[in-house]
Amino acid sequence: MIDNHTFCDIHQLRDPVREVPNPARAQVDAQLSKAKARLECLQAQYGLQALANDEQTRRTMRGFKIAHGKLGRQI
Repeated sequence: MIDNHTFCDIHQLRDPVREVPNPARAQVDAQLSKAKARLECLQAQYGLQALANDEQTRRTMRGFKIAHGKLGRQI
C-alpha cells in the first residue's frame, strides 16, 4: 500500500500539464503590488495639488511643475 502511494506521487510530478506556483514569482508580485500602490498614492497627491493650484501665483502648469518638482520626481 505504501508503494502504491509513492507511485502515484511520482506520476503527479511527471505530469507536464500540472502547474506549480513559483515562490520567487510570488515575492516579485508582492513587491510589484507595493510599488503600484505607492505610485497610485503619489499620483493622487500630485492630482490633488493640481486641483488646489492657486492660479494667481502659478498660472501655468510649468510653474506648478516647478513648485511641486520633488513630488513629480518621485512619480
